[in-house]
Amino acid sequence: MGGLSGVTVEAFPEQFSAAALGADFDLEVIDDKKFVLSALFKDGRTYSQEHVFGSPLQTRDFKVTIQKAEDGKGTIGQAIAQGQRFQVRTDDQIISSYRSALSVTGVGQTSILKMQINNIRQERATEFLDALSTRYIEYSTAARKEINAKTDEFIELQLLKIEANVDSLQDIIDQQRQEAEVLDLSRNEQAYFQELIQLETQQEELRLSLRSLSALEGYLARGVENTSIPPSTFLTSDAVASEQVGQLYDLQLQRTQMLLDVTPSSFQVKRLDSLISTTRFSLFDYIASTRVALEEEESTLAGRIQTIESKLFRLPKSEREILAIERRLTISDKFYGYLLEQRATNLIARAAITSNASIIEAARGIGITGPDKPKTIRNYTLFGLAVAIGLAVLRLLLFERIESVNELKEATSLPVSGGVPRYEDISDKEYVLVASKSPRHPTTEAFRGLRTNLQYLLNREGQNTILVSSMHPGEGKTFTATNMAALLAQAGKRTLLIDFDLHKPRVHKAVNLERGVGLSGYLIGKMPWMMAKQETDIPGLDVLTSGPVPPNASELVLSERTDEMIAEARKHYDYVVIDTPPILLITDALVLMKHVDRALLVTNVKRANVRGMRQLEDLLGQNNIEHVSMVLNGIVPTRWRYYASKYAYQYLYGYGYGGYGSYTGYGGYGYGDNAYGDGEDDLST
Repeated sequence: MGGLSGVTVEAFPEQFSAAALGADFDLEVIDDKKFVLSALFKDGRTYSQEHVFGSPLQTRDFKVTIQKAEDGKGTIGQAIAQGQRFQVRTDDQIISSYRSALSVTGVGQTSILKMQINNIRQERATEFLDALSTRYIEYSTAARKEINAKTDEFIELQLLKIEANVDSLQDIIDQQRQEAEVLDLSRNEQAYFQELIQLETQQEELRLSLRSLSALEGYLARGVENTSIPPSTFLTSDAVASEQVGQLYDLQLQRTQMLLDVTPSSFQVKRLDSLISTTRFSLFDYIASTRVALEEEESTLAGRIQTIESKLFRLPKSEREILAIERRLTISDKFYGYLLEQRATNLIARAAITSNASIIEAARGIGITGPDKPKTIRNYTLFGLAVAIGLAVLRLLLFERIESVNELKEATSLPVSGGVPRYEDISDKEYVLVASKSPRHPTTEAFRGLRTNLQYLLNREGQNTILVSSMHPGEGKTFTATNMAALLAQAGKRTLLIDFDLHKPRVHKAVNLERGVGLSGYLIGKMPWMMAKQETDIPGLDVLTSGPVPPNASELVLSERTDEMIAEARKHYDYVVIDTPPILLITDALVLMKHVDRALLVTNVKRANVRGMRQLEDLLGQNNIEHVSMVLNGIVPTRWRYYASKYAYQYLYGYGYGGYGSYTGYGGYGYGDNAYGDGEDDLST
């Protein structure tokens, strides 16, 4: 916290790398000859090495020389007893750190400025504030002296001009006196002559005063942000005006210095701008009134001068010329004396110049200002709770996605037949026949459980038609229909899979068949449906493909041939699975639901949400359709459930127990509140 004890450090910041500047250097003194210097650089690298006092230490990252202190600042014994740390920074970094830590504020409506700075060392902060306040006073004093010096410079320039004029006039008078006799004026003419000289001297002073006012007016016209030195105002002979000009310049300097720490829109700057504007307007009013008074006085002097000159006009021409030259010479002499007096006054004023700023209270420490650990912990705890609550509310309002079977059950009043885990190899295609490709995959097991649940749902004799649809495209209805039909056939049931999606058929791709005449050919009377159906590689599974895509697909669904085909299929097959278009886009599925025993609506976790389920319930209620069950597709298992499922899967099939458990009928539907075991999305595992 304090200065280094027992040692001195000479650093060369210009030879420090960016990672070493501002990094912590730890100094551990071993004895009066050796020490260990360690550092943790900003890029994560470290340095630690033993060195000898007095020898220059230079690496590719830094250069320092560490010596034993010889000025009484601690002893080597103290240095050995305590660890010490220092940082090396450039002047710009130090200035930036002080500037960012410094705050300057105004006290109420007064002209008092309060300076405060935070620093890890109290004595260093106090030293800085003392130096800053002293320098500020010196700067304001120097500014006043600069104004005085500018006035002195102006006087010297005028004196040089007058001296040159006087010398020229004196030469002319000497020449004229050699050529003519010396004038011998009467008493009255002599009096007129003396009065004329006095009046012209006063007139010259008035003109100089007017020029001084014009220069001051130009200075004020530069605006609030002007910080140049104001012109000389000694010719106004007005102490009040001179004091106002000095106050204006000081306010402008304060504004410039304050802008180093605050923005132009801050309260302190706006208050200074108001004071500057008020002072400028006061000076403008003073200049206007003084200019009128001086111009009137000059006009009066000009009239009086003209009167006296007319009285002296009766003198001979040569004498008048000599008289005019002598008059100008006398005026110059008097004005020269006037300027000398003003220069002496200016020199005296310079000696008495003091700063208009003073230190009201010396810098002092106010104790530890941070960190306030209890306050920090409390604030961050409250902030974390606020963020958590905000995210929870935001998710509740905007993100109503359904990601598990339990969430689907809570979101809808419709029965839920089960869920299907995401099948990684399906990518963006729906027509993968996973039941044949991966018979022991968890997804296939989920379909076996769904098959068992359907057998319980179709519990009355003669119920064997199943319709499969979805709410939106791409949710996995064809994927579900084809795999359900394949598993029913593998269970020894004669199964017919009908592709009733005459708008975008895909069933033929899943079973690797051609469309052929298909369903559309039968509906238009081209061929009986028994001749249009095709056999697959799976024993017991027949498929009636969609056939060519007709232009009036929805009208064909409404034909009487549809009723006849479904009625005949019920008699010839154990199960009939019908794949239909999405229910929210096309009405074909709603029409066909009236001809089937059970409808399975597939929804995917990517698209499933509470709002969509409410829309679906309203649609089914309007059409009086009740024999509907939901299937959640694409369930993503949590990490721990994934590994638990993986090892359980290996165990079951490694020991020959595959197919018996959570994915089968005995582990689920009809035995307890949860159709799939422990109350979670078991099918995802």
